[in-house]
Parts: sequence; C-alpha cells; structure tokens
Amino acid sequence: MSINYKKRIRRTSAHVAFRALAVAIIGLSTAPSFSDISASAQDSSAQTRCEPAVLNTPIFWEADRLANVKSRLAANDTALMPSYKALLARADEALTVVPYSVTDKTRPGPSGDLHDYVSLSRYFWPNPNTEDGLPYIRKDGQSNPEINGVDFDRRRSQHMTEAVRDLSLAAYFSGDKRYADKAVRLAYTWFVDEDTRMNPNLKFAQGVPGQIPGREFGILDTRIYWDVMDSMWLLQSADMANEKVVNAVRAWFANYGAWLITSDFGKKAKSKTNNHGSFYDAQLSHTLVFAGRCDLAKKTLKSGLDRTKKQIKKNGLLPGEIGRTRSLFYHAFNAEAFLRMAHLGQKLDVEIYEKRKGGAGSIKDTVHFVASYAGRIDEWPYEEISTDVKKQIWVMLKEAQFVDDGPEITEALDRLDYDGSENYLNLLGGE
Repeated sequence: MSINYKKRIRRTSAHVAFRALAVAIIGLSTAPSFSDISASAQDSSAQTRCEPAVLNTPIFWEADRLANVKSRLAANDTALMPSYKALLARADEALTVVPYSVTDKTRPGPSGDLHDYVSLSRYFWPNPNTEDGLPYIRKDGQSNPEINGVDFDRRRSQHMTEAVRDLSLAAYFSGDKRYADKAVRLAYTWFVDEDTRMNPNLKFAQGVPGQIPGREFGILDTRIYWDVMDSMWLLQSADMANEKVVNAVRAWFANYGAWLITSDFGKKAKSKTNNHGSFYDAQLSHTLVFAGRCDLAKKTLKSGLDRTKKQIKKNGLLPGEIGRTRSLFYHAFNAEAFLRMAHLGQKLDVEIYEKRKGGAGSIKDTVHFVASYAGRIDEWPYEEISTDVKKQIWVMLKEAQFVDDGPEITEALDRLDYDGSENYLNLLGGE
C-alpha cells in the first residue's frame, strides 16, 4: 500500500527549533529555517554550516567503508557472510512487521497524550513493603522486565530502530528496494505521520511509579536513534528514499535537538558526570549534524572534550561508574558514547580521541583501559554482575576500530573470546 507523503507529512515548526538551538548554544537572536538550511546544503554556491561531504553521507556509517564492504560481499567474502546472512534474515522478518508507533500503548502516559514517549526506569521495582507496590524502589544492576511491557514505548522504539537499521543496510548491500521502502515506511510512521508520530521530547521517559513521571536519565533511551539518522542518510544518498520523508525526519530531529538543549531535563542530563552526560553530548552532536548544523555540533563536541576532564582519570578509569554493580559494563558503555563523539570529531576536524585536558585522561586512555581486561574480566577490581559485559566490551572495541588503528584493539578482540560474527557492526567496515 502506497502512502501519499505529500498529503500526510505534517508541517513542523523547525524554524522555531533552530532559533531555539542557536539562542541556547551561541546566543544568536535569529537562525535560518530548516528549509533554508536544507536548500543551502544543496547549493554549492551558498555558505553552508556543513560541508557537502558531511551532509551527503551517513555519520557513523562511512560511505567509503560501506562501499568496500559491498564490493567484498559481491565477491562472496567468507569473512563477512555470517553477518550478511544474519542481516538479511532480520531484514526479511522486518518486512513483515506492522509499523511501530508510540500510539500503540494500551493507555497514554501522564499527559494523556498517546504521542508522548513513555518508559520505565530500568532498575526500579515494585516496593515489597506496600500493598500497591508504590513507590518503586531501586535495585541497581537488576533490570525490571516491566520496562518492555505494552504500556511503555521502550521495546517498540528499539524494534523500530533495529528494523530501520537492518532494512536500510540490507537495501544498500543487496539493491533490493523492498527493504528501503519498508525502512522509510517505519521511520515515517514513528517520526512523521501526524496520527502516529512521537512527540519530539522525553518528558515521560524512565519514570518511577509513585515518585516521578519522568527523569532526565530517560534521554539515554533515544541514543539508538543515530542508527535511524544514518539509515535515512544512507538510503537518500543511494537514491532509495523519498527525499521529502527524509527531510521531514530531519525536521523531527531538529525539534528534538531544540528540546535537548532548552528543556530542564536536557540541562540536567548535560550536567551529569557519568554515561548519561556522555550520551547526551553524543546524541546532541549527531542530531545537530543530521539537521545540518555542523557549527553547533562542533561546539557540542568541544563540550564532550571538556567532559573528559571531569570524567576520566589519567589511567582511563571512570570514577562516575566504579560505584555501579555493573561497573566494567558501564566503563565500556560510557566509552561507546565518547567513541561516537571521537569518530564524528574526525569528520568535523575536532580532535578529542587522544587529547588530554588538565592532567586528566583521554578517551583513548579509557578505551585501552577497558581493552586491557579483555580475556581477564574476572580480574576487574570493582563489582561487576552483568551477564552481557563481554558483548558490551566487544561493541566498544568494534567501534574503537573506526578511530584507533593500533594493534591493541585487534588483540583485545582476539582475547575477549566473544562470538560477534552475526553482528551488523561487522558490515560497517571498521576493521
């Protein structure tokens, strides 16, 4: 069934969003509209805020690396086949799903608006000492399965993001436009369609029943949306996506970026000196680039560099994570956010991977610190109760390969003894 995009794409207030972004970050009294920015990006004679080479390719999924992987797949490279076959299997399954929406909740959240994203804090559980279980109490490191319930949007959001990602990569590598059409349909439903779209805020994310309807920590939930951004970019650059839909998705992220900067939750998340602060800067910088504001993204990356002074010790230790029951997991998790910024920094000429500030450690120091425990996790000197710590370290190391070509990363992957052969990261060409 085709969609009349022209009829159903909602008009956005992106020009207001960009004005809010500019005022919040650099104090400008006015800012160009989203349509103006989109037009200038396509006009080589105009002064743009992002170089065409940045605007026309994905962020983390580098065009040259993807093209090389595509050539290797065409030549039946056996090293890539497990990942590729697993990708196609997931994409084939995604072809069959009904588009996900925040309006699929069985009941609306605290605002009464089904379009508001609602999620539950992962480590909070019903209170055993009260009849109604309220207020919920914290059990650090122990995930409450309620977070994936039908009354919350977290699992739907994950499924949507993973499906868009897998479908987009499958479309690019295989040339099968069915995958691209479904990826665009899923993104359109979640971000654009006025009947099903998510409101561009997280006012009710990671709430705690009986305590608070939403918290700044919920901003972590949408870190995965950078895969949606790269998916839309990839399909558009390959002429496999409706440009109006992609621009409408960009407008959603422009408004979301404005909310991240101007809201109280956004300001609180930015102030955190652990993974929540790192992922705030990482999300925001990627969102700004996707929206065409590389000037503002560079300022956010510099904020990320300043963050290293507050968060990283000389040896790479992260003091804000050592008190957790999953402290090694969170070291690798936090490093993932920093690596995302470091990789984007390479594209925008903002060096932050090896740079040290004020006697503190660097992102590289943390990555190598965590890598040193590959193959000897049991020697980690702090508490670690995770069942998935190996996977998180593997993800960190694979993402490190985009910015660090040292032998330490490859050697750590060999020592880790984790089978990631079917993971999509193998198809991004980070080796």
